[in-house]
Amino acid sequence: MSWPRCANALSRYGLKKGYLLAVGTQSANKNIAALIAAHAQTDAPDLVLVGGGVPGVQGTEFENSGRVHALGRVPDADLRALYEGASAFVFPSLYEGFGIPPLEAMQLGVPVLCARSGAMPEVLGTAPMWFNPREIGSMIDARTVFAQADHGAMVAAGLRCAANYTWRNSALGLVDVVLCVDHRIAQAA
Repeated sequence: MSWPRCANALSRYGLKKGYLLAVGTQSANKNIAALIAAHAQTDAPDLVLVGGGVPGVQGTEFENSGRVHALGRVPDADLRALYEGASAFVFPSLYEGFGIPPLEAMQLGVPVLCARSGAMPEVLGTAPMWFNPREIGSMIDARTVFAQADHGAMVAAGLRCAANYTWRNSALGLVDVVLCVDHRIAQAA
């Protein structure tokens, strides 16, 4: 990852390493309200939320309360530091077309707990700990199981998964699609 790193980001936000991190907009499909509700029913470390509203998309404003720290939008250098300070990354989204934040977390060696929804199972494979995003009990269970899990194995699986998603691999995949379409057009002519 080529993002710059900000050494004092955690202290500026009043955070200590070991929190749970969630990154995403405040739109309803990101399911952050359910994550907050599940978090309130556990003794998990603090939950740090990063992401702002989306113009034209109705969402919920999240505020700091107790063990929840809603930071809003943050600079990339701070985001990298926030990923690196997390004990785990949680992605509760109800649907996603691809899901870059969990891959960013994996690339930085952070274990991921993820909603089994949308494209996420195809993109992330077996690397994350999965939960049902529509059931708060499933989120709570995933957090409980995660506390007992082999975090080193999860990090290694995440690093392997994230390594598949490079600009080079994306470009080669696009070339394959273009050549395949070009070949079909040529055959049809």
